[in-house]
Amino acid sequence: MFSGTADAVLPGTLDQNAVYSRIEDSLGRLGRVRVNSRGEIDIEPRDSLKNLLTNTTISGLARKRGNEWTVDMDYTCTLSPGGWAIGAVGILFFFFGFLVFLGPLMAKGNVEKAVRRGLRDLEADPTPLPTAKPIS
Repeated sequence: MFSGTADAVLPGTLDQNAVYSRIEDSLGRLGRVRVNSRGEIDIEPRDSLKNLLTNTTISGLARKRGNEWTVDMDYTCTLSPGGWAIGAVGILFFFFGFLVFLGPLMAKGNVEKAVRRGLRDLEADPTPLPTAKPIS
């Protein structure tokens, strides 16, 4: 229903495990973050990023491209079953039914800000990380 994307770029000299750990730390403000061995990022959004009317999904992908790591995030805010039910009943009362769509729209704005802030922290993290060791 309402969705968006955001991305970040990290130096390619960083080790894969260090990048994944940094992602989990920086995006932790969004909720419970898991990065699998293929670089797929799954986030269970915290309660403040969802509401009774909204289902929020946040996911992404971290991959090494050339001499840099790219982290691409996608987020979506859709009506929850409760939101659909309220909307269906509300349409009978005309205006109230259309107001239910404000829930996901408002949640999308909060999710967008949180994702962008997390990615900004990821790029700006001053913590030195171990660099990848050359393969001999």
